[in-house]
Amino acid sequence: YGHDRVALLDGGIEKWEAEGRPLEHGTVHPSPARFEPRVSGWMRGIGAEEILERLDDPRVRLVDVRAPAEFSGEQLRADRGGHIPGAILWPWEENLGPDGTVRDPAEIRIRAEAAGLRPEQELVTYCQGGVRAAHAALALRVAGYPRVRIYDGSWAEWGNDPALPIEGAVAASTV
Repeated sequence: YGHDRVALLDGGIEKWEAEGRPLEHGTVHPSPARFEPRVSGWMRGIGAEEILERLDDPRVRLVDVRAPAEFSGEQLRADRGGHIPGAILWPWEENLGPDGTVRDPAEIRIRAEAAGLRPEQELVTYCQGGVRAAHAALALRVAGYPRVRIYDGSWAEWGNDPALPIEGAVAASTV
């Protein structure tokens, strides 16, 4: 969103501390700055209306990055459980190695291709609220998938809208 120089802390603060790296304590007082956010290129998101229009488009692949129990509808986190029709399950944690750091891009690509994801497809990642979807989108992008978009509304929006179709349907009232 308009930041040209961005870094991610691979492995999180836990890894940073485990490596004996320095930490600051106390209140930080950053200098005032002017920032104008702008969405550029691959960061352009997608909404429910466009997804609905493109459900049958073979060039688009919906990638549900939630846990298997969320995908199946067994674990409800909205009024309805299940997933968007045609979506494949590719849990975001598949992108992490045993130490919690992001896997090598070549390994991510092998895993993505094994799941049926192809670089020529437009991939749309979603989860419950967009956070896991963003992680998976970044991993796919780094692994060489140039056309990845994030459905920000994710299942929190889709699963709570009775007008939108779902698969693996479980309603909260039946649980």
